[in-house]
Amino acid sequence: MRGYAATDEGGPPNVTYEYRRAAAGGGARRDLPSGTEYNRKSIERYIAWPAQATAYTISMQKILALRQRARDRLGGAHDIRAFHSAKLGNGEILLGILDSVIDRRIDAGGR
Repeated sequence: MRGYAATDEGGPPNVTYEYRRAAAGGGARRDLPSGTEYNRKSIERYIAWPAQATAYTISMQKILALRQRARDRLGGAHDIRAFHSAKLGNGEILLGILDSVIDRRIDAGGR
């Protein structure tokens, strides 16, 4: 069967698209504690902007690694509030620059 895009006039519905959306909805209901409306909006966002989930996950993993590095190097001097201040205080920055910001904060003793 020929796949039809959502903008095709007069063709059958895009069966693959609808199936994937339904399957994603079932998985979201099973795996996520969020409400149905939130899950539906998330699925729509991922369909429209698939790289968003990948970018979020990469960023999350990088931030968790930086936080662990700060904990390891600062030990008891590590202050999660100072870490978050360093992370958020520069607004939206590239991950490589965030890495440098956190390293400078660690080198300064966590201050």
